[in-house]
Amino acid sequence: MEHVIWPSIADPQRNGDEVSEIRERLIRNHAGMHRPVYRFVVYGGRVAEDVIQRTMDLVRGLDDTGLPSWFVDEVSAWVDGRAQEPPRVRRRWTAPVLVFDPEYVRILLRLPYIDSPVVRWKVQLSGEPDFDAPWKESWRRSAPYEVLLVEEPFSSIQLFAFTEKGLLTSRSFEGLTPKRPFLLFHGKSCKAISGTRTLSTRSFFLVAPAGACVQGPDGEIGPVEDLGEPASRWRSIVARYYELPDDVPHITLTIQGKTNEFFVDADAEPALDCPAVPAYLESYGDAALAFETALPSVILPGPPGHRDAADYLASWTITVRSDDGTERGRMSAAELFAERLPGGRVRLHLEDLIPGRDIGRWHLRVNGPLGRSAEFILDLLPAMEFKIDEHPGVAGPDLAVSTVDITTRDGISVLEEGDFVEPRPGGWRLYDRNRNGRIPFTVRNIATGRETTATIRLAVAQWRWTGHGLEPLGDNTPRQLSVDELASNKATLLLAMVPPSYDIELRLVQRPGRILQIQRAKAKQKNLARFSVGEFLDTLRNGAAPSYEFELQLLSASGIEVGLPATVATVDTSIVIGQVSTAHTGHQTVLSWSQSRAVPTANGTVKCLTRPWQEPFTGPVDYDNGAGVARMSLPKLLPGRYSLEVWVDNEWTGRKLIGPATDFDVGNEDELRKRAEALPPTVEGTLERILLTSAQPAADGTREFFRDLGQYQVRELLALIAKSVEFGSMREILRVPWWLAAESLASGKNADARRDFWQWLIDRDGTPRLPRLLVSLGVDRWQGQIPAEIVEGNEERLWQVWLPLGAWCDLALARNDPGAVARCHTYLGWPDLETDDSDGDAFEPLPECGTITGPDFQPGQDKVRAMEAALLPVPGRMFDRDGWLNSAFATLKQLSRHAADGEFEKRRTRLVREYMRWREPLERMAESVLGPDGLDRRWTPRQRVLHEYWPVLGRMTLAVALERRQKA
Repeated sequence: MEHVIWPSIADPQRNGDEVSEIRERLIRNHAGMHRPVYRFVVYGGRVAEDVIQRTMDLVRGLDDTGLPSWFVDEVSAWVDGRAQEPPRVRRRWTAPVLVFDPEYVRILLRLPYIDSPVVRWKVQLSGEPDFDAPWKESWRRSAPYEVLLVEEPFSSIQLFAFTEKGLLTSRSFEGLTPKRPFLLFHGKSCKAISGTRTLSTRSFFLVAPAGACVQGPDGEIGPVEDLGEPASRWRSIVARYYELPDDVPHITLTIQGKTNEFFVDADAEPALDCPAVPAYLESYGDAALAFETALPSVILPGPPGHRDAADYLASWTITVRSDDGTERGRMSAAELFAERLPGGRVRLHLEDLIPGRDIGRWHLRVNGPLGRSAEFILDLLPAMEFKIDEHPGVAGPDLAVSTVDITTRDGISVLEEGDFVEPRPGGWRLYDRNRNGRIPFTVRNIATGRETTATIRLAVAQWRWTGHGLEPLGDNTPRQLSVDELASNKATLLLAMVPPSYDIELRLVQRPGRILQIQRAKAKQKNLARFSVGEFLDTLRNGAAPSYEFELQLLSASGIEVGLPATVATVDTSIVIGQVSTAHTGHQTVLSWSQSRAVPTANGTVKCLTRPWQEPFTGPVDYDNGAGVARMSLPKLLPGRYSLEVWVDNEWTGRKLIGPATDFDVGNEDELRKRAEALPPTVEGTLERILLTSAQPAADGTREFFRDLGQYQVRELLALIAKSVEFGSMREILRVPWWLAAESLASGKNADARRDFWQWLIDRDGTPRLPRLLVSLGVDRWQGQIPAEIVEGNEERLWQVWLPLGAWCDLALARNDPGAVARCHTYLGWPDLETDDSDGDAFEPLPECGTITGPDFQPGQDKVRAMEAALLPVPGRMFDRDGWLNSAFATLKQLSRHAADGEFEKRRTRLVREYMRWREPLERMAESVLGPDGLDRRWTPRQRVLHEYWPVLGRMTLAVALERRQKA
């Protein structure tokens, strides 16, 4: 009592209250214990385990434990003498366990969740860095414990639970050591067996080096099933399942010349026989699962041949406790309805012990003669009917959402983040909206409030990468990998848990959709498929694309694709460029640089960053074999700043960069300064000097130069801008302070120069950052609108170049031009004139918004992001609404792309739904802007086309306008 029982009663969190924890504690520290007691606890097998468990039940207040009366008296007297130390309330979390998962051939560490955010588990795995298991809120848990995959052999696992006050408890698990080079797991519970040389079971899993041998008195005992290597990096170590004959009293394990003997003390044990539940239902944790309308039964071993059956049944008792430890019922086997089975076993029906509507979690304790007891956890579900509309495939964002309709009288909630449940007549509909193929859910009894949890498992393949150390399973989490990482054997294995009757394959894909290599893996080791990505390394190294993707595709048994493929990893194969140097010989410059790997048929492009209007130099790249040095020859480079890009021209994907651009200088700082001082005061020279030096442009006459630009200079300036855009140097040209030239660009005398620019703009395809350039040039201040001769026939093109350009033109024409109104309908969602019979001037009632100053409310970036409208970094003055309409068009820019594919209304609905989540502070601001009843008018449409839609458009874009105003 002093060393074995009482420490676990007084402090179960620190000392443990399961037999395995008590045994482990005594093995670590048994100072002061009598040697016979120590040997009995550690090596006493099932009898010792049963005596310890029943004694702890006795101390906790259970009356009928089946222990001898003299033993009960001695324990009670001892406890009475320690009355000043009352036992603590039993803890709410179970012990950490190391288990073997035979379904997917994995070794897992289960850490119970402790209902306190200040408690953290720290795991120390031999040879690996410490791992801190994160605490999760209850709604984020897919099981009652955190599951960690043990990826490689270990000598020991140390667990520590810490609070803010220090160490709460610790546990340890023995691994593979030179003295004990194997792991044993119970054949039924799958829990690790350690610290004992007595087997209390005749079925077990053995994880040991290949060649391990199990021998009994009559010779070698062969495995029932050879499961192969456990998941991840258990190389040359295999798992096997054994069942020992009834007449085997001991076994010897021979592994690599070392022998370990085990005594077998395992009579037939009680078992819980549960009626079959649908294959898609799984228990939540380790509990057995059943419906209250079809209760399970307990199967007892048959009585000895010489013993009376009634007397034998009277020696067994079954106790039922609820999840909080409260005893709800106790009956002897003789009081329950018993049924004799072939072979002498006895089936006990539990209807009298668990009557009525008793859904919830139940703990069943079966006590028989010493050494013959068992404990089961049972989750009872109410009567339910399931209708599943599932979409098989691979878990990922492209998986179609499956639904499950449940008919039940009780309440249901879902547990995983992203899943969704909604009521329907007679029950509920569950949505697998996180697309991971499982829906954990809780049923609450509307009469008693008791809850039961279970999981619906759909025909969806789960997957995960290994080789990242001890960590949560992280199912279905894509990785960003590199070729070097794959080659280092750190992340070379992908595990896929495949639904029964399906196959799966891994594909190496080059976008857009070119399959380069396929590895087919039929589900082996039951439902686990493995893929070694090392077989893809040659393809990755010889490829020229900067990145590739691994995809998983589910297949039917006949090889037909099922569902869409899921991207499981992106592999970065881009090169790294460094140490760029130049050597000048006559009229040539030889550019040399170090490169992480050679790329056949590569070309190099050199852009001048200080003369972005200059056509880039392009030429082939040569490599020094084995030296890692690349070279290219080009015309002599003048002093300045340059950028080097290396690319390949692929017949499948076209021209692709194979590494990030690298900037370098030609000439030192003194040479660059001399170059800037020698430049003439022309348009080209002035722009180069601005880009070449870091001095403020106003300090050297640049302001005066831009202010006094003549017609020909403006034409040249706009032509240089157009050339820079053509050569892909938008980033460099935007560094020029164009606000200095805004006055000259907007002057009426430069209308002809602007006309050429407008024509170039209309002929341009979509260019990134083009709207930012137009705002920088002050296009909203240019006198007059776009020239009519350019606009005519190109109205649609203006919308495609930039949404505000089309709006700028068509808003002025909308009063008299039905075509302009139709385009506003297409791009802005205006009412369709064919279905709207309103008339009048739609612009007259528009409120002026240019007088807002200093708003107190400043939306956060998350709100702006939800609007998908942060198009312009600074406010413009276009449409005399001080940027308000500008923001509206930017907001609708994303939506307008989907006008033809049926997604426009759906996306706009989602946008409005996001807005409604944070509308209240904006309501107050919009009221002050729109005036009395301004917001309410949107619900009572009157007669004007735009009048009723303006408040809606305004309130949806007000947040963006205010955000941009604050930035400005």
